[in-house]
Amino acid sequence: VGKFGDPRLRAWPILTGADNENRREVCVAIIRRWLSIEYLDLFIKIIEDTAEDRQFRPRKTFWLKYFEKGLVSDVTLVLAADADRIAKRMRVQKDDAEYMQWATLSHAQPNQSVLLMRLGDLIIAEWSHSGAMRFWKADGRSAPEFHLRDYLASQLRNDSLKIKVGNETRNSIVHHENGQWMRWASDVIRYHTGVSV
Repeated sequence: VGKFGDPRLRAWPILTGADNENRREVCVAIIRRWLSIEYLDLFIKIIEDTAEDRQFRPRKTFWLKYFEKGLVSDVTLVLAADADRIAKRMRVQKDDAEYMQWATLSHAQPNQSVLLMRLGDLIIAEWSHSGAMRFWKADGRSAPEFHLRDYLASQLRNDSLKIKVGNETRNSIVHHENGQWMRWASDVIRYHTGVSV
């Protein structure tokens, strides 16, 4: 990774020898999974450094199950100004982490961050702080793209799917202290992807 960068952003070299393409894909898949968990960890640390609430521990526990099983196939970290400064400081403190890249977030609170994930054909924007979790079908016209340099907050909020939250239909899930959001999010993910953990 230090030599070739993030394989989601830069092409990695072709391997030589028998079954070279399959071996390369296995290697790249392992690196992507490892990097995805690293970005999740950075997202949680940024929330921990900037948030007044204590939502980061349950969020990490919830999402780590999906990441560890290799179900999250793509990730983009999107940071507003204060969160960006914290991430840069953390990257400097971590040896050889120059490969870690993220996008900037405009028209949001300066301490906000968004973990944009793809799980099956579902796109999920997990907002920090009191921000909500939103969902799009990957092939939908309004679904956010991955790995852009800059995002407007509206790109990661508008035109999201209508989802069942308890007995209501909403366009987002709010992270209540009672933890019900985890069951609701699991239900949405299972409904749209067939995946459960």
